[in-house]
Amino acid sequence: MTVGFHPYFIVSEDWEINPKKVKKCVSVNKIPTGEVVDYELVRGVYDDCFIIKGRIVTLTSSYSRVEIEKEGLDFVQVYTVPNAVAIEPMSGAPDAYHNGMGLTILQPGKEVSFNVKFRVSFP
Repeated sequence: MTVGFHPYFIVSEDWEINPKKVKKCVSVNKIPTGEVVDYELVRGVYDDCFIIKGRIVTLTSSYSRVEIEKEGLDFVQVYTVPNAVAIEPMSGAPDAYHNGMGLTILQPGKEVSFNVKFRVSFP
């Protein structure tokens, strides 16, 4: 199993995501291969999965500040569209059933939990 959240946030053109130093899931045709590389996350066009181990991810722009606190959700899909950025905390990478990245095999009688909090503030 994998779980994920898919919120989009309105941003102005000066947006940035922190932390910047992350691991990027190498993809072919938007499907992660299982390989990861060091990456610096800067403003750009994305439809990519990253591994961000820290509990807090922030998206800031002159429009707003979004703080995402996550637990057990080390995979983060970043997807950009005009005037918005999706920051999607997930327990596994896309296609985890095939690449194994973050896939949880839940045995009968066992449970797993994930937590996410979103805090949005405006200037």
